[in-house]
Amino acid sequence: LIREWPRLRLWLDEDRDGLRLQRQVEGAAKAWLENDKDDSYLYRGGRLEQVQTWRTDNDSLFSENELAFVQASLKAEADAAAEREAVRQREAEAQRRELEQAKQLAEQAEARRFAEAERAEESEKRQLAERQRAEEAEARELAEKDRVKEAKLKQAAEKESAEQSFLREEAEKRRSQLARWGLIVVSVL
Repeated sequence: LIREWPRLRLWLDEDRDGLRLQRQVEGAAKAWLENDKDDSYLYRGGRLEQVQTWRTDNDSLFSENELAFVQASLKAEADAAAEREAVRQREAEAQRRELEQAKQLAEQAEARRFAEAERAEESEKRQLAERQRAEEAEARELAEKDRVKEAKLKQAAEKESAEQSFLREEAEKRRSQLARWGLIVVSVL
């Protein structure tokens, strides 16, 4: 009949891949049912996509068990995709939290560095103020020593001046005495 009916032969040739696919689905559905609908027998990925594409135009060719198998495969694929999405979202959320924690840690570290810098600056200011006070105290002490030294030098100068005045007076007295004696000696002679 196929040899004599060219149009039927053309249809069969055109859909040979589809029929082969349907037989594969039929076998896979049977294996799935025989193994208590174990998910490991379900189609996934490209194979499921191929069956789904072919099924849109040939849905009436599938038996109830084959349709149940395809539906279970689609559900398992959707569940797996949902699980992958949930994992991706959990990972994204965990990454967001880690990023937020890292940001908070960075902000805290920056705040600590800023506080440390302020404390260091305050400490430096205190040390500078202490050095200035020490230098001022030393300057006052040196000024006081200079005043004391100046007073001692003044006293020494006054004492020396007084001594020189005394010595001049004594020398003058002696000259006067000598002059009187010289007059007396000259007069006696």
